[in-house]
Amino acid sequence: MTDRPPASGSPDPGDTEPVPEEEPQAPGTLFLVMIILMIIIAVWVIMYLRLLER
Repeated sequence: MTDRPPASGSPDPGDTEPVPEEEPQAPGTLFLVMIILMIIIAVWVIMYLRLLER
């Protein structure tokens, strides 16, 4: 193995690592998902109870 310099020309390994991109901001996503999940569970419970009465 040869002793090659880093691709960026910097001897510091931290300088050669790519900078992570910022994640897109999605405010309220968890809130909306929880509301949808509660609606799905409520519909499932209503249908389950109705089918039990048959």
